[in-house]
Amino acid sequence: ILHARRTQVNPLMKLIQKLIGLEAKMKQYEAGEEFIEAVEAVGGPALLNRSFDEPANLPTLAEIRAPQIWLDRMGAGRAALASV
Repeated sequence: ILHARRTQVNPLMKLIQKLIGLEAKMKQYEAGEEFIEAVEAVGGPALLNRSFDEPANLPTLAEIRAPQIWLDRMGAGRAALASV
């Protein structure tokens, strides 16, 4: 049923769905960029690269939205985002 609904949507609705999806994706990219900028402002690329050292270091969605949480978890301290 769901597949049938997706394939039988009128063209205007398809366009709206694509635009909404595109907007959501752009917001994800923006949040990611802000996370990277915040982390690099504190510890440069070396600190950001720690997120790739092991799977447990990857930021959660909540940490991407609030980089200080990830910085604290990585031991970067509270001084972090005061300058950002």
